[in-house]
Amino acid sequence: MGRLGTTEAARIGPARSHLATFAREAKVCLKAPVRDKGRIKMSEYQAVGKVEDFDEGVGRAFAVNERMVAVFRRGEQFFAIDDICPHMGASLAEGHLEAETVSCPWHAWRFCIRDGTWEDNPRIKIDSFPVRVENGEVQVLVEPRQPKV
Repeated sequence: MGRLGTTEAARIGPARSHLATFAREAKVCLKAPVRDKGRIKMSEYQAVGKVEDFDEGVGRAFAVNERMVAVFRRGEQFFAIDDICPHMGASLAEGHLEAETVSCPWHAWRFCIRDGTWEDNPRIKIDSFPVRVENGEVQVLVEPRQPKV
């Protein structure tokens, strides 16, 4: 697939255009939400890779239910949070992970990988997602964003 057109890139902004291209080209975990009489049903866990595909302390980004999700491995535990930093749209999966805190690679905003809390202002959070390992597969449960009414 090609890159975004000039008009589309200008509309969503340069910081997000590369992420939109990545999401469109991602080959794993793209699954449209299931609708039942106009309502979105509960999602199911989606496999994002095998346990051995994840290196200790290194984030990986995935498109799951039309959302970008950053998955991190700490020992035998896995964590998933929104991949998009709310400050300027950088990929948190590309950030530096220290203990349970990932730092945004652009401006060093720090988020807890357990619950998405912004370390500098705990009243603000990004979404975090349940992760499980089944039969050697890392699986993430991501609810689609609800349409704004």
